[in-house]
Amino acid sequence: MTILIDNKSGAPIYDQIYTQIKNQIISGELSQDEALPSIRNLAKDLQISVVTTKRAYDELEREGFITRRHGVGTIINRHVLNVQSRMDIEVEFLDMIRQNGYEPAVAFVRVADGEADAQVAAQLQIPEGTPVIRIARLCTADGKPAAHYENTVVIREDGTEILTL
Repeated sequence: MTILIDNKSGAPIYDQIYTQIKNQIISGELSQDEALPSIRNLAKDLQISVVTTKRAYDELEREGFITRRHGVGTIINRHVLNVQSRMDIEVEFLDMIRQNGYEPAVAFVRVADGEADAQVAAQLQIPEGTPVIRIARLCTADGKPAAHYENTVVIREDGTEILTL
């Protein structure tokens, strides 16, 4: 993975990191389940603050492009590129929180592969055990939980989305 920082660009450094990693995921330069450097190692390599690197990773995780797994590290979620449905509804909710004078945030994003249980299978009218991707997000207002979103996405064998709950 190559990250180039341009101190003269006017773009925040965290945004430069975020954009370059996201573009490398989209282009396929970074593959599914590939591990990214730790926040500390990337900060050290780029000679920047750990806080700056963490902010870039937080944005990538919020959008589902990466997942942080304790004991494993930070890995790429390329399958998120195939999800076409609108799962960014929390962005509008975050704007609403901000407009009402609170500080909005996404406290966590979790993306996990799984299988449809009986309830999901019935709701999506698919066989129980069908492979799915589960995406969960927690939005907060001034650090207090305000909304929890969960989506279940069924993916075809060719990697394209077919159904979303």
